[in-house]
Amino acid sequence: MFGVVLWSSREVLKAVIWCEDHGDLAFLDETGGESDAQGLPEPGDLVRFEIQWDSTVRRARNASVVAPELYPNLVAALTGACATTMPNACTHGNRVLPFRQPQTTPKSTSEHHSGALSATGG
Repeated sequence: MFGVVLWSSREVLKAVIWCEDHGDLAFLDETGGESDAQGLPEPGDLVRFEIQWDSTVRRARNASVVAPELYPNLVAALTGACATTMPNACTHGNRVLPFRQPQTTPKSTSEHHSGALSATGG
């Protein structure tokens, strides 16, 4: 499978990959492997890897960089899209902001039924 690295950490030797099938994210964990921090893919890298399911978690195995920095602005674009469409759901620094319920205003009966067909056809 191919994917783009969204996040990685040389300190903990882990990465998160957005998969080409747009399914679950894949998690790369190199802490028990022979790989060193220099071999860990960076955000924006296109990688090729094998999928292994670990319970309900999708794990990336045998990852290799196909094209380094192919999508260097992807993380910023996704963060910007998140901030625009869901400002209360995005991260701020190292904190995750809580979701807030949108405030709704009650619609009048005429607005609620406008354009709807009644059971009698009228």
